[in-house]
Amino acid sequence: MANDHAGPGRRWDVPYIVSSAAIAAIGVLLMKGVMEKLFGMTGNPPNMGLCMNCFLRDIAGSIGLHKADVAWYFRPEIPGLVLGAYLASLLFREHRPQGGQNGLIRFTFGAFMGAGAMMFLGCTTRMGLRLGGGDFNALVGFAGFAAGIYAGTIFIRNGFSAGDKKDLPVVNGVIFPFVAALFLALFIIFGPEIFKYSEKGPASMRAPIAVAIGAGVLAGGLAHWGRFCFMRPFRDLFLMKSGRLFGGLLVFILVATALNLAFGEYRPGFSNQEDRMAHAKVLCNLLGMFTVGLAAVFLDGCPIRQVVRAGAGDTDAAVTVMGMMAALSISDNFGITCSPKAQPFSAGVAVSIGIACMITLAFFHTDLFWKLKGKAKKI
Repeated sequence: MANDHAGPGRRWDVPYIVSSAAIAAIGVLLMKGVMEKLFGMTGNPPNMGLCMNCFLRDIAGSIGLHKADVAWYFRPEIPGLVLGAYLASLLFREHRPQGGQNGLIRFTFGAFMGAGAMMFLGCTTRMGLRLGGGDFNALVGFAGFAAGIYAGTIFIRNGFSAGDKKDLPVVNGVIFPFVAALFLALFIIFGPEIFKYSEKGPASMRAPIAVAIGAGVLAGGLAHWGRFCFMRPFRDLFLMKSGRLFGGLLVFILVATALNLAFGEYRPGFSNQEDRMAHAKVLCNLLGMFTVGLAAVFLDGCPIRQVVRAGAGDTDAAVTVMGMMAALSISDNFGITCSPKAQPFSAGVAVSIGIACMITLAFFHTDLFWKLKGKAKKI
């Protein structure tokens, strides 16, 4: 699959910018306050209109993978994103099922990415939406995210790779979209008969099913077309000294901010964000998004990019998404999940272990390790 739309003479990646603006708009429009003012409908939690981490956690709970009763709901946006990416890959004749090696590493790094996002209380997309809603704690998140990516690029410069991809039979690329469509159909048909529903907390706030599916499909298609990813601008800056993609990042934040202001949902500041599922603990926000940035650069994509790539036929991305769901479920079951009111010490320990493990594993996949190993043999 192509990873870039810009030719050598182009200064800006237009599809990336357009998709950034559209996804920011979708995220804001799905929020509870905006949905109520526009259509008189319920919506997703404030500043959580479109969050991969939160939604995957809710889905995991809805199928019984964890016991946190405030996070049980099968979010239709996620299968919508997967199917939207799948359809877009077919439309643009880019559906090329691929996979690589090191599946266990991808699963593990995906798990650590999910754990880091849980400490921050949101994925990269929600980080942008939170900033657009006036939550300045997201600035701390951006700093940690950029630092994590920079640390990861050090290993990439020294030869790190999570594994080379190879072409796979067509059926491999259909499995993940098929499973997403199957679960979505079961959810629509049976609903609470087989899925768990939260009656309180963030998962009790949800957009109408048809709206959520439509928004997910549209966002997934646009994200595939524009190669939307929060990690790419920082990686390109650190590795290639190119700031070409920052236009898209800036547009995302500006569109989210403008819409929040227009609908009276903008609330600036670091404090009093708890009712919007956020906390002001600097170290947690910094460390959590550092973990996400480190994992994202190793896995070549932030959380939303992983979901979209999984829909477009990348089986490695599908493994990463499953790793994220596993970590989110384990965190809730073991009581190491952060919330606006509590940031347990055990969550910091878990994330710190994750950072140490990723750095260690990455080191053993670099040229530097093999050089040191060669020198040791000569001694």
